[in-house]
Amino acid sequence: MPIQRENNYLVTRDLGITPSIGIESDQLEGCIAQAKSFDGIFGSPSFEFWEDNLDFLTSLVHLRQA
Repeated sequence: MPIQRENNYLVTRDLGITPSIGIESDQLEGCIAQAKSFDGIFGSPSFEFWEDNLDFLTSLVHLRQA
């Protein structure tokens, strides 16, 4: 499950069923904007995701996995 930086964002191409972008708290808006071109997202404190409010998911209704 390699996770690498691509254009300043964490991306995996083999986690789950679809390529996914990591959601990081310190660049939340940019990650959300980039997520619109992915079918999946992931987030974890290990990858700098510290949000306690997941309302941003309502703008990513196209996702196939989270």
